[in-house]
Amino acid sequence: MADDLPADLAYARRLWEQAVTWYRNADTKAQIILTLTGTLIGFVSALVFGTDTDDLVAAFSAITWISVTVFAVAAVLALVAAIRVLVPQTVLKRVRDRQVPSGKLPALWLWRFDLIAAQNEAHFEAGLADLDATRETAALAAHAHQLATSGIAKHRLVAFGFLFLAIAVLALGVGAASFALAA
Repeated sequence: MADDLPADLAYARRLWEQAVTWYRNADTKAQIILTLTGTLIGFVSALVFGTDTDDLVAAFSAITWISVTVFAVAAVLALVAAIRVLVPQTVLKRVRDRQVPSGKLPALWLWRFDLIAAQNEAHFEAGLADLDATRETAALAAHAHQLATSGIAKHRLVAFGFLFLAIAVLALGVGAASFALAA
């Protein structure tokens, strides 16, 4: 049955599936950043609150304080980057406030859930009535393009998230070493 599809539609479907996979990959990586950063913050919190903090803080050198500050800022930035990846675009953009086009719907308005929800049911059903392989190809291509654009932004945020997480780990290591040397 897939062999009966026009080549452009078959390609658009494969492209869309790859775009969705790549998009989800960024979400998975963001979840890893959240997990690792949360674990690291939990570990540090357990160390700090499990001891007499007055004695601990009194033993901090300037390098330890700088390292702790860098750790805190980097950990927060890693969390912000990961959360930003996971927040749906529809939350950030008020899609429901968009003006629904009158007449024949653009192909993308037949594909994306947020755009479908912005329409009334009769208007959406009318748009589906004239759906053919050409319009499906156009819808898939438009959505794949949007996913690719969003995916690039998500993967950049993931890269920054991992960078900030690495900085946090390094700062924690420098802080621990300076604390151990000062003690």
